[in-house]
Amino acid sequence: MRWTHWALLLCVSCGDPLHPPQRIEKNRVLGAQVVVPGQEPRATPSRGEPVAVSFWMADPGTPAALTYALAVCQRDDTLTGIPGCSGGAIARSSGSGDPVLDFTLPADLPPGDRLLVLGVVCANASGVIGDVISGFPNALGCAGEGAQTSRVMFDVFLSPEHDNNNPTLADETIRLDSADWSATLPTDVTAPCAGTSPTVGADGAVHQIRVGVSADDREFDGTRSELSELASFSTAGELSRAFSFIEADSDATEVTLDWKAPRTAPAGGRSVRFFFVLRDGRGGADYSERTLCVVP
Repeated sequence: MRWTHWALLLCVSCGDPLHPPQRIEKNRVLGAQVVVPGQEPRATPSRGEPVAVSFWMADPGTPAALTYALAVCQRDDTLTGIPGCSGGAIARSSGSGDPVLDFTLPADLPPGDRLLVLGVVCANASGVIGDVISGFPNALGCAGEGAQTSRVMFDVFLSPEHDNNNPTLADETIRLDSADWSATLPTDVTAPCAGTSPTVGADGAVHQIRVGVSADDREFDGTRSELSELASFSTAGELSRAFSFIEADSDATEVTLDWKAPRTAPAGGRSVRFFFVLRDGRGGADYSERTLCVVP
């Protein structure tokens, strides 16, 4: 039997619904990772332990100035629709820059198998509007003309009710047209990129991307197993799909995607960024990024 209660990552107003979800056209939250500091890659904290939550952001060009407000609470029993909190906030976090949420689980936390993280990340905003818990989702937003609002919500599964490690995408091999694709990223993706590697022509050609997804990331506890979900995004061109799945009993060790190059590029070339998020359906996730140069 495979796991079916996928950890929810809700991102409202992150992209135009008329555009492909795999296209990054504005600032977006792509995912989040929960770890027990010092015990990585464990994703299921116990009562009394520290917890660190980090978020993966994407933007189509120059990184936007970010502000955020987050909270974590004990999740209610809602099984359909948008879940909520069964009590007040266990911890809160707000500020500017990349969003983070660090807290310690109360040792006397009442029984329950999961917590709920919710909040908002604002790009190019003067501040946050509303209280995280009482205002989520519709009364929680970002202030300022031109502000971009990303509301987030996902589960944190607790030990000993659950035992789970984050998958490890960062150490997997990613290939472009059968050649290893380096994880080294340029310091400025908005600058001309001609001469950097890898380089492809702005000719509309289809290129193949292969992302390694090791079978040992699909954990099995003797009665239940998990599948792998790979979410894929790019800032230009056309990826064949946003989501790919590998079933728990599959012997597949990679996901294959097609990417169609743009048909135009400036004289100095254009950097295109690719973002990959691997989830296991039980609160575990990992992230990796690649860049290539499109030249005329």
